Amino acid sequence: MRTKRHTVLEILAWLLLLASYGITIYGMRHLPKTIATHYALDGTPDGYGSPGSLLILPIIITIASGIVSLVAHFVPVDMLNVPFEMNKKNEERVYQTIITMLHVLQMEIGAYTLYMTIMSYRQDARYAIASVVIFLAVLGATTVGATVRAYHINQQ
Repeated sequence: MRTKRHTVLEILAWLLLLASYGITIYGMRHLPKTIATHYALDGTPDGYGSPGSLLILPIIITIASGIVSLVAHFVPVDMLNVPFEMNKKNEERVYQTIITMLHVLQMEIGAYTLYMTIMSYRQDARYAIASVVIFLAVLGATTVGATVRAYHINQQ
């Protein structure tokens, strides 16, 4: 039931995470021994640590992406929890839509992780609040859009 599109999206998501690790490792070698690791709402630093602390976000997202990949590869169709009664004749297309959504979300999260890693490396928090709002809006739009699409496919 998986398609080439699913594979491409999943590989892109993992490549974005790999880039985050690359920037983090580079930063660990080139940043000062103490860097800002957290910022107040106004963008001023209020937490400090070593450049190694930049690894925390990619590690957490790697675990989350691993879980998404496991779900996408190994959870059977009948275990999917969709907000509508599944029409058996359209089950495969609905499943493909949901798997596409999972991998798009995985890619969006990977892209945001890369963005945050770059901003952390640059020690720049000017757009932190705006980027969080945009990120959550994109995740919400992807989830709602894919769910509505799956519902319409299911109704055919």
